[in-house]
Amino acid sequence: MMRFWPKIATGLFGLLAFSPVQAGPKVTVLSPHWEGPKREFEAAFSRTYEKSTGRKVAVEWLDVGASSNIMAYVRSEFKSRPQGIGIDLVWGGGSIYYSTLAAEDLLAPAGLTGEDFAGIPPELAGNPLYDAQGLWFGAALGSFGILCNERVLERMNLPRPLSWADLAAPAFFSWVALADPRDSGTAHMMLELMFQSYGWEKGLDVVTRIGANARTIPRAASQIPMLVATGEVACGPCIDFYAWAKMAEVGPGRLEFILPTAETVVTTDPIAMLKGAPDPDLARAFIRFVLSPAGQRLWMLPAGAEGGPRRYTLGRLSVRPELYDELAGRMVMTYNPFRQAPGLNFNSGLAEERWQTLNDLFGALIVDPHPLLVRAWESVKDREAQSPAWKRLAAPPEDEAAFRKRTEEWKDPEKRGRTIAEWVGFGRAKYQSVLRMAGKEPGEWQAGLYRVVRGLIPAFMLGLVVIIPARRLWARWRTWRSRRER
Repeated sequence: MMRFWPKIATGLFGLLAFSPVQAGPKVTVLSPHWEGPKREFEAAFSRTYEKSTGRKVAVEWLDVGASSNIMAYVRSEFKSRPQGIGIDLVWGGGSIYYSTLAAEDLLAPAGLTGEDFAGIPPELAGNPLYDAQGLWFGAALGSFGILCNERVLERMNLPRPLSWADLAAPAFFSWVALADPRDSGTAHMMLELMFQSYGWEKGLDVVTRIGANARTIPRAASQIPMLVATGEVACGPCIDFYAWAKMAEVGPGRLEFILPTAETVVTTDPIAMLKGAPDPDLARAFIRFVLSPAGQRLWMLPAGAEGGPRRYTLGRLSVRPELYDELAGRMVMTYNPFRQAPGLNFNSGLAEERWQTLNDLFGALIVDPHPLLVRAWESVKDREAQSPAWKRLAAPPEDEAAFRKRTEEWKDPEKRGRTIAEWVGFGRAKYQSVLRMAGKEPGEWQAGLYRVVRGLIPAFMLGLVVIIPARRLWARWRTWRSRRER
């Protein structure tokens, strides 16, 4: 058999060399998207490209984590390689990230014509759907709401939440999950929506109590629908496509996605070509496909539907208004954002300004001292809402004017680290004071006694380690000596 391998290899080489389908190029995409969009768009684009050119194309996906990690990675790579970092496209995350990358001259014009995005409006409810200079394009839309497990709500006699503030109610204690905005652009957007809906002091109050109600705070926003679907929690802030995909997976009658209409927005999920892209023509072709009606139908239709994704239901809103009428009754989502756009007057400039500082504030006051926050909230949640201890729980470390001035400080890593440490200390001291006010924390002399006892524990353990073996050795020596004397 082995003597035939040279002939087989030669024949295979000949078939490949003279086949009308040639080995083709590769486009490299940096993206935080989950497996579904990657596999579906890769397969559909490859089929389209091969059909039109007769050549195969490969899509290489790079994953460095969430949107904030991508931002840091791109900036870091361009510092050492300012002409290009060997990546064609970046795809996914909020438009704020892309505006920042454009301002830092890290994106390249995609070179699309008006025909490529004809039918896509320039904005929706005041939010741009693509960059006026052609540096980025909204590939999909996203809205933010609350995903709920209907059976858990009924079993635990919990009210159906219609606003972010409803999740802060004492009834939802331990029945909420929300993601860490320091690791998730989606989670950050919902944090920003809460602050813009309620203002600085009430916003921090709502955010603090939702955080205190949280049974868990995972790093990835994609974990929220899993926790809700399994019934580990009743509700969680969630982006629409995670919600709709999970709803399609588990079937009707189990989950509900609720939009707090006056407290949310529809935003874009952009795609852009990076400066110095290795294959700009192929990158342009990929963007063109994503924006095309064929590409946009992949977001909207359930898996297995004609013209839809083959394996994964993606459940995202399209940037093309005409598709909502075309796919009515077949699409996964339940509303048309071009006719039912949420009503919050969102300040994107403010959101961009405090992106990092708001994330760090949440981490310092909610995530890092979370067990202590939960204990403090549990001790006062059933008291009168305006009692001193209740109000103390959500007291801000500074007023809004002082907080906004932190933006400039954040450019200095030392000042940023010092301020975060101050916020952490403030949060811990605040929650301990709430426990004392509620009579759940030991007084000063009990705390002093506790510190003394805690200090003696290492000495006691050392004694156990040293004295017990010493006593055994002493007993063995006495036994040996008595035997010798006999």
